[in-house]
Amino acid sequence: MFHHSTSRFRSQARNIIWNVYRYFSAQWGGDSSAEVLEKTAKATHVSVKTVRRVQRQASECDPNPITSPVYHPKKLRVRIKLDDFDKECIRKEVLSFYERGEIPTVDALLERVREEPVKFEGGKTTLWKVIREIGFKYAKLRSGRAILMEREDIVVKRNQYLRAMEKNRKCSPLKRRPEVYVDETWVNQNECVEQCWTISDGSVGPKIKTVSLSMLA
Repeated sequence: MFHHSTSRFRSQARNIIWNVYRYFSAQWGGDSSAEVLEKTAKATHVSVKTVRRVQRQASECDPNPITSPVYHPKKLRVRIKLDDFDKECIRKEVLSFYERGEIPTVDALLERVREEPVKFEGGKTTLWKVIREIGFKYAKLRSGRAILMEREDIVVKRNQYLRAMEKNRKCSPLKRRPEVYVDETWVNQNECVEQCWTISDGSVGPKIKTVSLSMLA
């Protein structure tokens, strides 16, 4: 009727064991609790220890039926297999960031390699391991100087400003508005990075002009 293993029973099996125990208790009320436990164990082909555990669970659930805890199976890790072509494509994607004057991040790189031709199916942790496997390492800049990084929103605002300036200067003198500078710009240390993906020999890395964290006129 039941498996001899006591490691796991469904709620239906536990309730059957409990009902058999209650039946024997009612039929042989003069028997001791140990005798009822033994008879129940023999009738249901489980150990006395299992019957005792079911009895304890039933008392905790009373008057409701015994329910099994929700089982959450472990998520299986899918091993990503990449050939030399895929690794070379990922390497070129990393280098393309530097060619555009950008600093590569795992999040940004993951978006690009999920597309053709790589179609990367792993997550950030797996991609991080692949980047290290193909020769890159995330390390502090050897020069010891921070690299100025511009947020995308700042780049957009600057482009809008330059277009507005150009449009204004092309207007007729009567419609042209005067240009007035009322503030100054400085470098915020939060807009700089001190670490990036590079190669130990320094042959690969950012080519953005470095600046000190001082005020710019």
